[in-house]
Amino acid sequence: MKQARIEVFGKVQGVGFRKFVERNAYEYGVRGTTCNTPGGSVLTVVQGSDDDLNGFIQTIIKGNAYSRVESHTVEFSTMTELYHGFRVVR
Repeated sequence: MKQARIEVFGKVQGVGFRKFVERNAYEYGVRGTTCNTPGGSVLTVVQGSDDDLNGFIQTIIKGNAYSRVESHTVEFSTMTELYHGFRVVR
């Protein structure tokens, strides 16, 4: 298993984006967290297999119907802690 840190920029706060991320995390079977950042982006840290992570990332960087993703960053790393389930941090 790998870990990915994804930060999505654009119109991604106040448009149901974190719920969209959570729904897709369950669909792809990845574990981790997602939260809004003070700078207006959404930061997601997830763990899973290569295939699950890649599918998840490709889906969320497209955004939902109400968001407008302008850019994103993705960093892969080894896991530093093990997440159990997926959680939206408020």
